[in-house]
Amino acid sequence: MLLILFLWIFLSPTQLKDAHHFDDSFVIWNVGQGQWITYNTLTTCYHFDVGGEFFPLRKIKQLCRDKQNELYISHWDFDHLSGLKHLANWSRVCRRQDPLGTAAFKKMKLLAHFPFCQDPPHPEIKLIFPLKKEQGQLPDISNAQSQVFLFKNWLIPGDSRQEEEKIWSLRVPDNVKALVVGHHGSRTSSSPELIRRIPKLQWAIISARWRRYKHPHPLTLLNFSQQKKRVLRTEDWGNFRFESLK
Repeated sequence: MLLILFLWIFLSPTQLKDAHHFDDSFVIWNVGQGQWITYNTLTTCYHFDVGGEFFPLRKIKQLCRDKQNELYISHWDFDHLSGLKHLANWSRVCRRQDPLGTAAFKKMKLLAHFPFCQDPPHPEIKLIFPLKKEQGQLPDISNAQSQVFLFKNWLIPGDSRQEEEKIWSLRVPDNVKALVVGHHGSRTSSSPELIRRIPKLQWAIISARWRRYKHPHPLTLLNFSQQKKRVLRTEDWGNFRFESLK
């Protein structure tokens, strides 16, 4: 009888789900106002920004600490890299994509603590803006220089503004189904033109905190609702974990 009870508990759906934590997954962490996104594989965690006001560090460590960790930082705003201090004592963290330009010494020192990655990059992570020839033509504004990444069918624009969206939105492929909404849902990003260029959009996730910063902006939400696109917020739902990126 005890053996049957043990097998029933061990093989229950909850236990099986927990046992699959090594499966590939895409996680948008609830960090308040900021951004920390992780693509997790059996051997590596790829982080698209590591910033925010607070962090679910226990869960992040459980998922990634014993793996290789690669950093893709969109730009120099502190709410996109403040979590670097929590990775400083991890043994396997490297920089894959640094922000453009320069920043305050404190920020640059924080990032310089980590070496550059030596292994080949993940073939499905693509930088679509700015291209090398465009980098010197951008305004000397952190958000204007924000790097925009494509990964599988996810679009990750950092804090890119509508002015830059006009350029890189033309490079968004038809297979994009999910968007981490730019600049935490600020009115300076997520133009109606951009949303129209993502006709298959199923998921629009905002990493922000309305209670303090009033993000997302009502006009941004209107842009999505007018095109019948639903928006979900980490402030309401906590961490988002997607186990399929197809």
